[in-house]
Amino acid sequence: MSDEADETAETTENVQETVKQPVEATADSEEDVQNFTDDTVDNSDESDIIEEKTDFEPLPADTVVPVLREDSNEWIDRLSSEEIRAIKKYTKNSGDPKDDKFYARLNSMLRGDIPEDDTLKYYSDVISGAIAKFELKHDIICYRSVNYNPVEGMKVGDIYEPKQFVSSAVTKSGAISGNYNLIIFAKKGSKGAYIELLSKYPNQREFLFDKNLKYSILDIDGTIITLEVII
Repeated sequence: MSDEADETAETTENVQETVKQPVEATADSEEDVQNFTDDTVDNSDESDIIEEKTDFEPLPADTVVPVLREDSNEWIDRLSSEEIRAIKKYTKNSGDPKDDKFYARLNSMLRGDIPEDDTLKYYSDVISGAIAKFELKHDIICYRSVNYNPVEGMKVGDIYEPKQFVSSAVTKSGAISGNYNLIIFAKKGSKGAYIELLSKYPNQREFLFDKNLKYSILDIDGTIITLEVII
């Protein structure tokens, strides 16, 4: 999402690496956004997991966007111009070739797939600092699709550590279609930010999780993987 979900970049400092990376479901235009459809996610299975977690009470689907949008407005007022610019740059860096996006280079560095780069390191720290200013006041459920199995070889109860920033949608209709569908349970206080209002693709309803988070694997059902952010 980002470009991977949203975009709106104002400047274009190019970091000159072309990297190999796991292929994620991405969108380059609003028209590319596809539903995280009901035939790929069984709502009853999701409800069963919620019922088992008595300490998890997510915002209802019909209120999650307006509630997070209000919180995001307050958050943006606290951001510096450089933090706003960095998040916009992450969601879309104008001038990037389609197969070499800024967010992909940055996340490749965070995963250790390419050597550390001073410019990428700078932006990762600025983005993380901006995310730290967002207070998630409610439990929420997020959705993410990728074209690879991020937990291959792992099992329920294991800890998944992607190291990178993780884009997601707070609505199923905002998630982009991919081969593997992730359902992410994020409790109140989880480190992430709702960035729709800084996005060129607002209909993707993006919630961006911070780098270096750990996720507990709650369930693996074929290509549907349920995770919970560890806080």
